[in-house]
Amino acid sequence: MDKVKKFFLAYIIVTLLILIYFFIRDKQINYDYLKSVLVQLIVMVIVFYFSKKNLDK
Repeated sequence: MDKVKKFFLAYIIVTLLILIYFFIRDKQINYDYLKSVLVQLIVMVIVFYFSKKNLDK
């Protein structure tokens, strides 16, 4: 499970860095990109939750 947690953390950090880069470059937030990132994060959290649930059984 530690590898999964590290992957999640790395993914979130990289995504935030990309968002910050775009924000600095364009001086505005790209909402389409933000929405797709949020959807990805929600899906990953759901998958993570269910995989953890199955492993605990």
